[in-house]
Amino acid sequence: MIAAALAFLRLIPLKVWIGGFAALAILASVWWYGHRQYNAGWHDALATVSAQNETARKAAKDAQSAVDACYSQNGEWDVTTGSCR
Repeated sequence: MIAAALAFLRLIPLKVWIGGFAALAILASVWWYGHRQYNAGWHDALATVSAQNETARKAAKDAQSAVDACYSQNGEWDVTTGSCR
């Protein structure tokens, strides 16, 4: 069985082997480049979301500090207006 497979492979001309390997190399390079671009986009999106999370965290902290300051002055926080009474 192996001998038959080797005999069959010897029937394929050298130019076909070289062309096949060249096509495989081109296909691998295109895949590698596309994968690299995909990863770059993923990292950009991750950085954008991280920046948005940081902005939201800061806004929540500022809002909480305003509420805490209101309560420390014995005030009452009005949720509908977002102010201290």
